[in-house]
Amino acid sequence: MATANTNTATYASTQATQTQTYTVPKVGTKTQQVSRYLADDLRGLVEDAQIDLNDCLGIPPDGYVTSFEFLADLICNDIEQMLRDGLITGVHFLLSEVTPDPNTSFYNLTYHAEYQIDNALVSQRPLSNDALSQFGGRLQPPMGATLKVRFALLIDWAPDVTLDEIKLVQRPRYFFDWLPVNERFDGSSLVRFRVGGLGTEVTRIEYTTPRSIP
Repeated sequence: MATANTNTATYASTQATQTQTYTVPKVGTKTQQVSRYLADDLRGLVEDAQIDLNDCLGIPPDGYVTSFEFLADLICNDIEQMLRDGLITGVHFLLSEVTPDPNTSFYNLTYHAEYQIDNALVSQRPLSNDALSQFGGRLQPPMGATLKVRFALLIDWAPDVTLDEIKLVQRPRYFFDWLPVNERFDGSSLVRFRVGGLGTEVTRIEYTTPRSIP
C-alpha cells in the first residue's frame, strides 16, 4: 500500500471471503448512493473503534456537532460533491497506532478500508432507475485492530485535478476544509482479508495485520 504520494490528501486528523448481496434501500444519483454507502461504513467503524470524530476533527466540546452519525453524514456529503465534480477517485478509512513509530515517524496502521471509485461511472448525473447492489456486507474491522487507535481519512485526487481546484475544496463551499497535512502512514505489515463494494462503481478492500484476522 502506498503510504504517501502527491495525489493523496489526509483529512480528519487534527486529527476468499463469503459475501452477501443486498440492495441499498434508497435510490438517487450514483454519487448519492456512494455517499450513503460510505457514511454507513464510517458510522459503523466509528462505533466499533469508539472513535471521537469531534476530537479527530478538532471540533471543540461546545462545537456545533455532537452526533457522530450526523458528522459522518456531513463528511460524506462533502465526498459526494467531490465525486460530482470529478475531483477524486478513492477514499481511505485508516486506523493506526496512537503515536508514530520513533524510527520512521510514520503511524503504523492496524486497519485500512480502501474504496476504489470508478469516477467515469459514478459521476453520471441522471437519476438511476435501480439501486446499486452492495456485496460484502458492512465493514468488519477485527477487534484487535480497533483497540487504542487513532482515525484518519485520506482521499485520492483524480490525476487531472489541478492545485487550484484542490484549494477550492474547503468552506464555505464544503462543510470542511479538505487540506493536506504532513502525517504519514505505514501499511507495509497489513494484508488484504475482505472485499466488498457497490455495483461496479465502488470496490472496497479491507486490510489488517495477520495477527488480527479472526
